[in-house]
Amino acid sequence: MKKNPFDFQIPLIANVMADLRKLGRSLLAASMGSGKTQMATEVIKKTIKKDPKAKILVLAHGQSVLRSQFYQRLVAEKTPGTVLVESIEDLKKPGNVYVTLPQTISRHVDKIPFFKMVAADEAHEFFMAPSVDGILAAAMPEQVLILTASHGRYNDGSYPITSVSMSELVDAGVLADFKTTLVASADEFRASDYGLSDELKKSTQIKNADKTLGLALKEALGGADAKTIGPSLLVAYNQANAKVLVKGLRMRGINATISTSDTDPDSAEIHAFKAGEYQALVVCGRAVLGFDYPAMQNVFDFSGSCNVDKIFQLAGRVCRKYPGVEKSFYKMAPPGPIFETMYAALHVGLALTKPEYFANYQGFYNKTPTPMPKGMGSKERGVGNGQSIRLPSISDIRGIFAETGQGVGSYAMTTVAQVKAVLSGFLWTEEALRQHLVEAKYTSLSDWSSRGMASYNAARRLGVRDKLGAEIGFAPTRTRWTEELIRKLLTEGNFKRRRDWTAASHASEQAAIRLGIFDKLIEEFNLIQEGNTNRITSSPRRRSVSRELVSVAGAIDSAATIAAFNNKIGDAMTAKSMAEAMEEKAAYMDSIDASLQASVLRRLSGKLRNADVLLLAGKKCNCVKCDRPLTNKRAQKRGIGDDCMEKLGLRRVV
Repeated sequence: MKKNPFDFQIPLIANVMADLRKLGRSLLAASMGSGKTQMATEVIKKTIKKDPKAKILVLAHGQSVLRSQFYQRLVAEKTPGTVLVESIEDLKKPGNVYVTLPQTISRHVDKIPFFKMVAADEAHEFFMAPSVDGILAAAMPEQVLILTASHGRYNDGSYPITSVSMSELVDAGVLADFKTTLVASADEFRASDYGLSDELKKSTQIKNADKTLGLALKEALGGADAKTIGPSLLVAYNQANAKVLVKGLRMRGINATISTSDTDPDSAEIHAFKAGEYQALVVCGRAVLGFDYPAMQNVFDFSGSCNVDKIFQLAGRVCRKYPGVEKSFYKMAPPGPIFETMYAALHVGLALTKPEYFANYQGFYNKTPTPMPKGMGSKERGVGNGQSIRLPSISDIRGIFAETGQGVGSYAMTTVAQVKAVLSGFLWTEEALRQHLVEAKYTSLSDWSSRGMASYNAARRLGVRDKLGAEIGFAPTRTRWTEELIRKLLTEGNFKRRRDWTAASHASEQAAIRLGIFDKLIEEFNLIQEGNTNRITSSPRRRSVSRELVSVAGAIDSAATIAAFNNKIGDAMTAKSMAEAMEEKAAYMDSIDASLQASVLRRLSGKLRNADVLLLAGKKCNCVKCDRPLTNKRAQKRGIGDDCMEKLGLRRVV
């Protein structure tokens, strides 16, 4: 009997089910083309089979085409009670599985019922957003399943991970190996044209898109007629760039169409392309995530992105196996230093096809040691001189890893950050930086660091930032307050009252609060405090929250403190099971009027102190002092233990 190439999904599904059953959460980190939607569908069907009354909410990425793809797969697999949610009212329909977009329901958290499970597809794009936090707070799921191929930010131990890499799928015969080519473009970019996420800034202009298109087609077709090109996806930098590209394709006799939010709001052109009506599809901001078209032969990336996660996702669009089709990924890169940076980024993307790299990847692609050609970033290499470069295939990268590990061959373990540092070293000198500051006309050090991050960092590395800033006339950098400096200020200032200290240096007072030495300094220097001295609950927002909670509770008088409120109600809930707490929440919500319900649920979505969120959600942790909204990062900084994080249903993030 012939083996099914998708048999690899069976143990993955079993692992996910076990994690959901034991821990209530699971991360399915599966490479593009692995069938994440199919595996999620099987998990959902097994959950419903075990509990026919289970309600499951599926959050697709914010595009209707991806929502429709997930819904159609569920229907095709005969998943019981599948409902397509296009408005909040659709949640009232009878069913088991509700497929929607986060933005469809995030503004109506007061109408979101309880769900046994929430499954988030392409979770790396939106799962950390406040709107999704609000949905989770209102739905109170017992289980959370997140699906992504770019799992770095979640791979910190907070979610048990089940993974399968692209290399494993190639070996299984599910995916096709493909060739990757870095093509020199006709536009030139500088490091200062890129933002913190290694994406081109919105202010960057691409002036030679049509010429770059010609270079790309020449590389892909050689001397062949452009009309013979196979099904191809072209990813543009912005909508203006997309229009130039589709016009250039048509002028060369290629039957092409365009799909952007302005020209194709219903994604009809994407469906037409997949139906074979066009040879080429030009997109901007879509068809990168979850786009499944096995017959596609080429992907051209004109976006200018140096972001490894985005490049990895985009390359995955062309790896679907199809009989008789050789797959290719073309990345357009400007000649010069950025070409070398993209060359390094592509090597990290290739490394992520290996099982051990993919499973352990935490999203820090700039700092991930990866085999790269020796001497990356140096002038002697001569990369970025206008010549295209072919990169290793998925199969080739295995041998390269083996040779590098043995200390032989022409590759060495390098990071993208190291390559950038070498490039920055020969790009920026003190004189070049001085000239750059005159031309760029930055208004302050802050403006320089924001709009010219590369040159700013180079100036810091060379130790000339403050010197050059002073020459231009920038204000000096702000003081980094330490306990010693704060004590010196208080001693020299000889303040009598706290308000005198505040007036003299509000920044130092706030630093004392952050350092946890405020009360000690107040007592040591005998500073008089006037009025309300509660630094946390004295703001108008905190006072309004306190008043609202007092009115909601109806169990304590208006003079009671928030702490007393938490203790009184919280103690009563400590021993309750999650099921009892959920029932109590439902009864509680039914007992108050609609306007107050909406207000309470808005607070649940992130605008209320954490203690009150936990209280109203029916959860309690005695070891957590929730004086401020408890974000994941703040929880980590406060040293809350893993057991407590799990108890509270929180997740750790990097």
